[in-house]
Amino acid sequence: IIREYLQQISINTRQATGQLRDIVFGINPDYDSFSEMQAYFLECIHQFWEGQTLNYWVDFPATKVDPSVSPNVKRLLLLILKEAMNNISRHSEASEVHIRLVLKNSDSYLLEIKDNGRGATLGTAHHFSNGLSGM
Repeated sequence: IIREYLQQISINTRQATGQLRDIVFGINPDYDSFSEMQAYFLECIHQFWEGQTLNYWVDFPATKVDPSVSPNVKRLLLLILKEAMNNISRHSEASEVHIRLVLKNSDSYLLEIKDNGRGATLGTAHHFSNGLSGM
């Protein structure tokens, strides 16, 4: 029983640490550039898929300009990315995923996430779930 409690404490600690990192990323002006956002997202993607059997590809092309990204946009795009990866991991039965983040112009971005999974059945979410509708 003690081992189970310690394992749960470890899991909770890692989750809280990750959430705190995301908050700092969102509000720290040192990370407000598009290239910094790409770098942080890339790190999150690698950490998420590390140790899983799914193959993933990331396409984050370099840009000639490096515009500032508002904290709210960074936060929202990160939440969408994490929700999509979580859904793919838990529900899609996919064996591969492609993630792309492209600067369209100085204040427009394309975050594209594709997998080869079975798709989602709309309307089957839990009552208090905000996943797909939030995205």
